[in-house]
Amino acid sequence: MSGSSWRSEPRRLLSAALVDLMLQKRYDEITVQDIATRATVNRATFYAHFVDKYALVDEMIRAGLTQMLQQRTATLATSIEEHLRRLILALCDYWTALHSQCKHSYRMFDSLVEAQVKAQLREQVRDWVVKFNERGPDGLLNGKAPGQPSRLNDAHRAALKAQLEAGPIPSVHGVVRWRLMDLMAWLWEEFRVTISKQTLSRELRAMNYRKLSARPRHHAKNEAAVEAFKKTSSRAWQRWRNPR
Repeated sequence: MSGSSWRSEPRRLLSAALVDLMLQKRYDEITVQDIATRATVNRATFYAHFVDKYALVDEMIRAGLTQMLQQRTATLATSIEEHLRRLILALCDYWTALHSQCKHSYRMFDSLVEAQVKAQLREQVRDWVVKFNERGPDGLLNGKAPGQPSRLNDAHRAALKAQLEAGPIPSVHGVVRWRLMDLMAWLWEEFRVTISKQTLSRELRAMNYRKLSARPRHHAKNEAAVEAFKKTSSRAWQRWRNPR
């Protein structure tokens, strides 16, 4: 389990425990000990992640609202009006779902929901302003995510190509042909660039280089002797038949 998963697991358990308890009794009757017991953790674990039970509710509201907004606005919108319509419908549906899932009416949560809605709207509008300033109206339409930038720039690729074309020097590099791990070490020594084997392999394929797995050949192999041996061998040695 990764470090982030290890940290998020107690939060998930605590959130699920609170949801179960709220289906059975009122929120003001639920204590931190009740939540920790239902989540099979101790009180210290609860306070290591949340200040109090109100902070837990606030995070649950934020996470649920964020997830619904991402789901409703994930697909490509044909216009700004369509994007706004999806955003407003997502907020209304979340509000309706929140009240329908709660057994009791919690007016105390209205202020928390309102604060999260305002925060999400501010963040969405801020993103629109940034995209509009960068690309104009076209920037407001959803597009393909650019992804992480490449670890190698043009200078790195040019030096890597020169190193590949020159080939390794056995007395210096200790190998007779380049391996991915050797090129990874070379990139680190020359440019202090860390790169995985998979990423480096994709970079080399993009540069029209291919990995060759040559058949092992002994350095003292004599081709003439091999041909002479084939000619002087008996037919029984050259071709083997399965006796039946």
